Amino acid sequence: MNSILALVMLSLGQAPATLAEVLSLPPKPAGERALASEAHGEIVEVEVLPPRGMNPPGVVEVDMWESTNTLYAGCQRQSWRVTFRHGRGQPRDSAQPFSKYAQQHVALKDGGNCVGVRFAEIGGTLSADQALSTLIVLQEAVKTGRRLKSVCQDKTKSGLRRSDARLKQELERLSPWVVTNQDGANEVWLGLPGQPITVVTTDAENRAITKVSRYVPAPF
Repeated sequence: MNSILALVMLSLGQAPATLAEVLSLPPKPAGERALASEAHGEIVEVEVLPPRGMNPPGVVEVDMWESTNTLYAGCQRQSWRVTFRHGRGQPRDSAQPFSKYAQQHVALKDGGNCVGVRFAEIGGTLSADQALSTLIVLQEAVKTGRRLKSVCQDKTKSGLRRSDARLKQELERLSPWVVTNQDGANEVWLGLPGQPITVVTTDAENRAITKVSRYVPAPF
């Protein structure tokens, strides 16, 4: 939070939020304090992220999740990444919001509802409807399981290309992590951050998988 905003809040009788205060509150009021300058929905979940090696000293990242919206094709949810920062020699609890941004997520329904589904982050320029359509294309193409091996590249020696059956099993097992578009094509990243990534490129017009790539991402 910059000094000008801090002075404005002080003049209104409300000091900037601290990490200790935010984490001591239930999700809704915690969101109201940390996101006071943003138009946001009701916060229902707050998650402190583990430190990342690329973060500078004094930085704490917190994800704040709004409630889930049920769409015709699936589920949509918005989160806020709030970065808190404290000065050198100051306690972690004194950290104040320094930056914040919203992130959209989608998931396909499980059993006709959105309870317990695992959300994928939307990247690139995709809308929520476009991201859901991409997940549906992936799901349908994996069910057919035809000729997937011929479009697969595996740089990890995991045996992903051993057979169409093996590839189909892996694509069904892994959960979407990111849905994005690159160079005009829609992609779904499967797996977990920090692990070998499996990228599936889809063709919306032909409702097919055009490429599967597995590789180890570069370290941060």
